Amino acid sequence: MPEVKPVLLSGTKLLCNRTASDVFAIDICVNFGSALEKKPGIAHFIEHMFFSGTRRFSRKEIASRIDSVGGILNAFTSREYTHYYIKVKAEHYKLAIDTLFECLNNCEFFPKELELERRIILNEIKDMQDTPVKYAISEFTKLCLPGAFGRAIIGNEKSVLRLKRVDLLKEFKRTHCKSNIMLSIAGPKDVSSYAKRIAFHLESLREGKRLKLKKCKAKPKRKEKLIERDVKQAHLCIGFPAVSSAEHGYAAFSLIEAILGGGLSSRIVYEVREKRGLSYVVDPFLEAEPKHGLFGVYLTTRPEKVNKAKDIIIKELEKLREGKITAKELKRAKNYIMGTKTLEWEDSFELAKDSAFAECSGWTWKDYIKTIKELGVKELRDVAQELIPSEEFCMVAIMPRH
Repeated sequence: MPEVKPVLLSGTKLLCNRTASDVFAIDICVNFGSALEKKPGIAHFIEHMFFSGTRRFSRKEIASRIDSVGGILNAFTSREYTHYYIKVKAEHYKLAIDTLFECLNNCEFFPKELELERRIILNEIKDMQDTPVKYAISEFTKLCLPGAFGRAIIGNEKSVLRLKRVDLLKEFKRTHCKSNIMLSIAGPKDVSSYAKRIAFHLESLREGKRLKLKKCKAKPKRKEKLIERDVKQAHLCIGFPAVSSAEHGYAAFSLIEAILGGGLSSRIVYEVREKRGLSYVVDPFLEAEPKHGLFGVYLTTRPEKVNKAKDIIIKELEKLREGKITAKELKRAKNYIMGTKTLEWEDSFELAKDSAFAECSGWTWKDYIKTIKELGVKELRDVAQELIPSEEFCMVAIMPRH
């Protein structure tokens, strides 16, 4: 479990996890995702440019610095945040810190590199549109969440083609500043060993203001969208707006997600796949950040079986909403969550990332696990009845073209 020691350095919060592992991970969590954008796709474009080069190091040299010690560097954008991280053998922690801050403080957005990344992102958009699972979930999210929360994180072709270097640089400097980022690390040394070097780099980072995001006001509504494509299977995604990670019911709804989709013996996976063989892929999921949340189930099945699969999902949701939860199921869900998180936290980056997630959400993992252990059947029934709609589900189905 993350045992976080928060430290404030030059106005930036640093979260420290001391581990027994011989791995060091550092994560920069920027308070800027697609829901905070003024221009669609710009947060994701900036993320792509982050490791593209500075005046000291080219794109290849940045990658080679980490590759040469067997490390990993990567980034991803969500609806509310952007993360940049490096993971290396612990003895190379200085290299990881120096490389990440070199990009944070000095990314140049060179025109040649920008056009290269633009082409890569346009290919990524086409890939998303050509991949039914990605496209179905993207279209489902648009139905489920309003405005900027629902739009595609990667943007669209028009918005990506319109973005200029001046747009990216201006937004990068506005958002990637001391007061709008959080740092999270995991490694075997004491915090002081890492903090001094990080503090040195933070002195060169831009000042600025922390961005504010209003809570998503999504409400359950019945919305359906049918898309015909050249596919052989039907691709279904069905669900509803759910609790955010900062809300009181988040831990309880995590248990509900585990009951519905935690492993092969969970309700929806068992009923659809293991019992009836209707689908190879059945994926119930909860997406939650401090200002939004949604629950969905994605699956593939034969076109003539899509209504049957949909009815099974709705039936299982109705059973939970009606309070049909047993103490045995609840115990299994608790053990599932605690077990999967323990396995995840063997990875130093997951430990660092989850520490930032909890801090942004306003709680600690110690509090979360305590709540999970204490929740009873009655409390879970109350949350299920409150949050699971009776009929107001959003649904996207990608069907074979006639």
